[in-house]
Amino acid sequence: MSANQGNGESHNKQVALAAQTMCERYGARASVEAALRAEELEMAGDFDSAAMWREITRVIHITDINTTRQ
Repeated sequence: MSANQGNGESHNKQVALAAQTMCERYGARASVEAALRAEELEMAGDFDSAAMWREITRVIHITDINTTRQ
């Protein structure tokens, strides 16, 4: 495994953990709260963090879809 793969896996774990935490904290509003956070960060010029929060929002949506199907 290359160093970049390790970093990618770590990033993915961070995103998944943040999505899980948001779902536990905000329930059905988790994706809205994450999207708002991304927007706030982008407006403040923190584009890297905003991109991460958009990823978190996507993971929350995927989790919602998978949970609904079960």
